Amino acid sequence: MTDSIHQLSMKYISEQDRILFRLGTKNNTEYQMWFTRRFVIILWNSLHTLLSLKTEIHHEDDSLAQEDKETLHSDSSSLKSEKAHDRDVVNSEQPEQPKTKELSSEAREALLGMQHQEAIRETNFKKPHKKDNTILTAKTGPLLIANGTVTNEENATTKINLIAFGGAKIQFVLTKKLLHAFCQLLISSTTKAKWGLKLTVGDGNIAPLADGKTNLH
Repeated sequence: MTDSIHQLSMKYISEQDRILFRLGTKNNTEYQMWFTRRFVIILWNSLHTLLSLKTEIHHEDDSLAQEDKETLHSDSSSLKSEKAHDRDVVNSEQPEQPKTKELSSEAREALLGMQHQEAIRETNFKKPHKKDNTILTAKTGPLLIANGTVTNEENATTKINLIAFGGAKIQFVLTKKLLHAFCQLLISSTTKAKWGLKLTVGDGNIAPLADGKTNLH
């Protein structure tokens, strides 16, 4: 997918016992996908690992800001190179993480929770999903996602590549703010599904919407 993202939404469909993920683009097209409980567990492990890594990197960046310019330039270049090689593959071994100043687990969760709260406050979850999009998966119906990859990109974005049964692939890129929002969609939808996953981001998780349907614009 090369079009820019315009809107994301998720809704639990009880008849299917699956989450319907809708990805709308700025060109008024839309992809629809099914997420199963099994896939969400795999995806969440990768997303949470990547968010924790970004929290560590953010913490180190704050520390580096106090150094002189020459040291900052050298360390930042090294960090960017390491981030470019970080890759978290869904349903595979964990990636080798870049060297950062270690945070305690409590401090990491607190910082991650604060970042999540801030990102969610700046996101509009109430706007209805656009109705007149051209559904690119209309002939096949929503794609049933089997696996995929989650990749930490150089420019602080996250690339998500979803692979459906049958081999179809949907790839999209999220900013850090949208990554937190995407995680919140999963939290709200899985809570509505009563899958017992109890997904959280840090220690400041926001309660899901009452109807289990969440959109972001």
